[in-house]
Amino acid sequence: MTKLLRINLILLFATFSNLTHAEDISDPIEPFNRGMFAFNNVLDEYFFEPVATGYDYVVPNSAQNSVSNFFINLNSPVYLVSDILQLKFGQALTHTERFVINTTIGLLGLFDVAKEFGLEHHREDIGSAFGYWGARPGFYLVLPILGPSSLRDGIGLVGDSFLSPTTAVGFSNLNSDTKLMILGGSNALQFVNIRSSLLEPIRSAKEASVDYYSFVKNSYQQRRQGIIYDGNPPEEEYIEQE
Repeated sequence: MTKLLRINLILLFATFSNLTHAEDISDPIEPFNRGMFAFNNVLDEYFFEPVATGYDYVVPNSAQNSVSNFFINLNSPVYLVSDILQLKFGQALTHTERFVINTTIGLLGLFDVAKEFGLEHHREDIGSAFGYWGARPGFYLVLPILGPSSLRDGIGLVGDSFLSPTTAVGFSNLNSDTKLMILGGSNALQFVNIRSSLLEPIRSAKEASVDYYSFVKNSYQQRRQGIIYDGNPPEEEYIEQE
């Protein structure tokens, strides 16, 4: 569940400027999307934000960083497969080296030791691999709890889920209670950790936005294009034609 949240949220609010106009992004089911967006916003305001606030209060920043590092390391198979699909073999090697170093020296990924060796993490996923080969985003889509997405990235999310090591737990020989505890606990921890890192950015975005829905939609579109083009998207590619 939280995999798409990491794509959609962790860097969503890094793009407060140079936003495209909302009408440039294909949104043919806007009434549905706005309704789902309102539902997610209420759920966040009355449940997720209070939980994340309490978590942020009791958990030190260093521990939160370690949790983030752990899940980035855990999702290495997704990054590696996406690299290979895009023929980015040098980047695939970097992700492999990062995984080996951080899993061993970095204590199962709790510490990003590989970064000290100049091995930087690159945000990749199956949806970005589709985009790399020319697949258009399709229509904008707001998913329950998961938030902003698109037809292309929603399909990519299915591939991400199959590649995630946590999914393997569901197919293991563990009893159902143990599976539920591992999967539920993992998703809950990752979700709350991500949400706590966005407490101030989200508050600022809500206060600064005339239309918060449009702000999130444009921010999501720009962030996805930035990932696909490794931070250098051609300007015209921001516009998704009807």
